[in-house]
Amino acid sequence: MPFSSKPSSKAKEDAFSAFRVLATTLAAGACVVIMAFAGFASFFDHSQKKLQLEEIDNHLTTVSGSALWGIQNWLITRETLISELSKEFSQAPADQSVESILYKPIYTHFFKWTYYGQSNRHFRAWPPANLLGPDYDPRIRPWYLAAAERGSVTVVNPYVDAATNLDMITISAPVYRDGELIGVVGADFVAETLINILKEANLTSSSTVFLFTSEGKFSRIRMKA
Repeated sequence: MPFSSKPSSKAKEDAFSAFRVLATTLAAGACVVIMAFAGFASFFDHSQKKLQLEEIDNHLTTVSGSALWGIQNWLITRETLISELSKEFSQAPADQSVESILYKPIYTHFFKWTYYGQSNRHFRAWPPANLLGPDYDPRIRPWYLAAAERGSVTVVNPYVDAATNLDMITISAPVYRDGELIGVVGADFVAETLINILKEANLTSSSTVFLFTSEGKFSRIRMKA
């Protein structure tokens, strides 16, 4: 029987079947590789995001802790000064002028304004409060009422000063003599000072600072570049 160079139909079918199995195997293998790579990429991306979030969280914790420490020390210094100012008025001789106490360098250095409202409605400030009219009554002002009610140094909620349009914060303290309330001393400082402290904590120029009161109210102050 002569040898035929043409493959038989069965050989063709076997070859095609083998090719199809090989192609299916390669396709399946490729899918496994793609799925494995996709899974690795997803895991890597998730891990990277987790690390980035942890890094951000650690940074914010460090920065906020540093800022809080700075602000607390800053406020304690000024609360101590107001407490001392209160004691000075409490012990001052009757003939000593109010301005001579308010104008002391230690107070003018740390505060923008210092003032003393008396229970008899008299009011003195340094620098002189020329914009206040004769009807001004310190006894009904928030800084006076807060200190009188608390009976000790208090920080009044931030507010916008009508004369300067600046964000201001007031610290006030009651003045007692022989156990009787004779007035309240107060001092103002510009909230910009707090911003300068926070800038030293490496916050960004687009950061926003929120000053919260004990009642949950807040005054937003935007950082400046």
